[in-house]
Amino acid sequence: MQLIQGYLRLLERRYKLLIALVLLITLGFAYVASGLQTNATPYFLDQSHPSRQADQFLKSHFSGSGENLMIATRTEQASIYNADSLEDLHKLTLALEQLTLTDTTDVSRLQQLVQRLPAHDRNGLEFASPLQPRQIDQIRTLQQRLQQVGVLDKADQRWLQEMQTRIHPVTKVRSLVRIESITANGDELDIHPLMFRVPADEAGRSKLAAEAQANGLLRDVMISRSPQAVNTLVELSIPQDDAPAMRRMYDATAALIEQLQLRDHYAIGGPPAIFAQTSATMEQDSNRFFPLILLVVMVVLGLLFRSPRSVFIPIGVAFLSVIWTLGSMVLLGYQQNIVSTMLPVFLIAIGVSDSVHFIAAYRHSSGSTADAGLDRQTVKAQRLGKVLNHLTVPMLLTSLTTIGGFLSLCWTPIHFIAQFGAFVALGVAYAFIITLTLLPGLYLWLPAARQAEQARPSALMQRLIGLTQQLVTRHTRALSIGVVAVLILCGLGIQRLQIDNEMIGYFSSHSRVYQDNSEFKRDFGGAATLEFVLRAPQPGYFKQSQHVAGLEQVQQQLLNHPRVGAVYALPNFMKLMNKAMHGDDPQQYHLPAASNDLYAQYLFLYENSNGNEIFNVVDSSYQLARIIVFVKTDQTSAMADIVQRITPVIHQQLPEVEIIPAGFGEVLIATRDEIIYTQITSLLLSFAVVTALLLALFRSVRYALIGVIPLVGVVAGNFALLGWSGLYLDVGTAIVAPIAIGIGVDYAIYFLNHCRQHPGSNREAVADAIRQQFAPILFNTLVLGCGFLVLTFSSHQALINLGWLVSSTMLLSALFTFLVLPLCVLFGRKPPAPQVADLPGVIPLRINGYPSELPE
Repeated sequence: MQLIQGYLRLLERRYKLLIALVLLITLGFAYVASGLQTNATPYFLDQSHPSRQADQFLKSHFSGSGENLMIATRTEQASIYNADSLEDLHKLTLALEQLTLTDTTDVSRLQQLVQRLPAHDRNGLEFASPLQPRQIDQIRTLQQRLQQVGVLDKADQRWLQEMQTRIHPVTKVRSLVRIESITANGDELDIHPLMFRVPADEAGRSKLAAEAQANGLLRDVMISRSPQAVNTLVELSIPQDDAPAMRRMYDATAALIEQLQLRDHYAIGGPPAIFAQTSATMEQDSNRFFPLILLVVMVVLGLLFRSPRSVFIPIGVAFLSVIWTLGSMVLLGYQQNIVSTMLPVFLIAIGVSDSVHFIAAYRHSSGSTADAGLDRQTVKAQRLGKVLNHLTVPMLLTSLTTIGGFLSLCWTPIHFIAQFGAFVALGVAYAFIITLTLLPGLYLWLPAARQAEQARPSALMQRLIGLTQQLVTRHTRALSIGVVAVLILCGLGIQRLQIDNEMIGYFSSHSRVYQDNSEFKRDFGGAATLEFVLRAPQPGYFKQSQHVAGLEQVQQQLLNHPRVGAVYALPNFMKLMNKAMHGDDPQQYHLPAASNDLYAQYLFLYENSNGNEIFNVVDSSYQLARIIVFVKTDQTSAMADIVQRITPVIHQQLPEVEIIPAGFGEVLIATRDEIIYTQITSLLLSFAVVTALLLALFRSVRYALIGVIPLVGVVAGNFALLGWSGLYLDVGTAIVAPIAIGIGVDYAIYFLNHCRQHPGSNREAVADAIRQQFAPILFNTLVLGCGFLVLTFSSHQALINLGWLVSSTMLLSALFTFLVLPLCVLFGRKPPAPQVADLPGVIPLRINGYPSELPE
């Protein structure tokens, strides 16, 4: 312990400097943390993941493959094809095409950048409010000229790149006004906008309604089977992961609909709507969680210590660890995401733990008569020396186990979970460092308490301790039977466990995004999509009749799935062209006769008529085909079931093609699959780290295994809670089990160490360990459990589930420590009590009057 003694001497001389240094570092981190940005994308997998690469492959080969914001229109009139509704749809389409996400501050910054150029290079670069989408070419020109003269720094370059998206966020609007309609004019195909202008009379509107309703290509995609509803697809140029821009687009669209004072009801859906609402929820939760967790932890600490100083100091340590961690996130180039939104809650709840141990030990070291005759500063230094000598090692070990539990989350392709695990682990390390530097310095600097703060156990606490001792030591058989029964219930609950995910299900049924999504399920094929890219061995493959017929069989099998609402693929185009070439006879809406020449002729006529929508489902060489499946739910199990059922059908109908599942649905499926890998990897790593630390601490295989046994029960209980409650094991709840191991082992360390050091029999050791450890473990459980319950105030169901599950798991951990762990000790052989040298610095922590002072 020479290192600790040297640190104590440094503290006595330089404690004010250490306090100042910690505060100075905090100010630096606080300044950096103010620049923390939010990434609310629900894509939990990194762009290097195969599912994300498949999605990028799709987007690079097909038109219409950008993120699509859906706008459903529903009228109260008998038909949407009335004059008012059609006029509003026309107005909305034109307004969406001219929509920008810029403001006056952008104009000012553009003007400032123009001034950096020499006068002769400023020609054609005039920007005034409001900016128009057509000015995107001017922004590109400005960027090129600034680069040529060498006056464009990286920050401005990133901003100009972002501006090109913000000034022209809409790639294409597909609505009744713009979508292709395929008819025939003699031997030629006539491809024209379905509604180039609003029909002037009832006859024109009736003709439009008939043409739209007869369009099998768009049925359940844009044209509802109900005559009262139509859908508009707004393809965005915004990258998938640019959640802030997605949110601006969603908000701007909602504001535009309100501003235009449209007469019908409009619902907004699709992945961009989920991105936007997730971002809004994160912002609300960030503002809500922090004050709530501070309040909850302060109340619990107040009940524990009944001293303002002992409340605000632990809160201060945890608060500083949050600032340091958020600052580190910004310095390392990371953004806050849907998972790391919970980071302050975790750090506040966990970060006070070391401080609670430290303060409790310091308070209970105040009754020594050996301090008589010494000045107050010397007395405080001696008391701090006792506390640091006895708590540094156990605090280090328990911090390491917690860090190990969170670091085990890093071995996962779900990069949001990996980031969360890494930064919580970093925050726990920061809390340990701050506790050992700031707390001793504060106690040396602050005036001594007026009297010894001796807390005595309450009557309720004494009764709880007595009941637990009696249950463990006198009713061992009954307790064992009860534990077995609980484990059987856990096994039954685990059998009910489902690994799944449902993005829209995380929102309240009263939220706009949830209600809007219900309208897409009612009137159309759904707002969620699953896509397949089929890669043929040679170009022209999908011009051949037998291969298009194979696609038709695949499409029919998809439509037979109960969750599939619509399919958009090449056969739809061929059937619509065949219908057009036969006088728009509805009976001819089928694939033409099996003739490759006829198929090639239809496609030739289509391309010569300036048609381009077909390239949403095939590439220009006809070697790649795309099948877009509209699904009534974004539940991952439903998506996976569709893939599982349709893959053998594709292999049967088109045995030569390579199948590449892609799109939003495939990313959700891949995320679910990675959750399984994450759970296995994280649990194995957590148990390995904990077992290694217990072996190093106790130097006993028996005690290391005894310490792990209750943790296995806690993990089983966690999964059983999920199974019995009907909740899914998803991205949020997948992090609970490794966390429970990392935090729960702290209880086992203190309890088992007390049993080992006790000189009496196993029964006596267990009884005394319960008496000494009940209060600290109970209060730590209260701090953690109540702290995590703050997450239940979220408006996002994933965080609500996580909040009560972590709190329940913390309670389970305490129960297993007091009920299962003693049984394991009682049934084991009592080892000889270790000498002090065997476990340097590790002693049982006692709160509420046990003992009156720390040993020398």
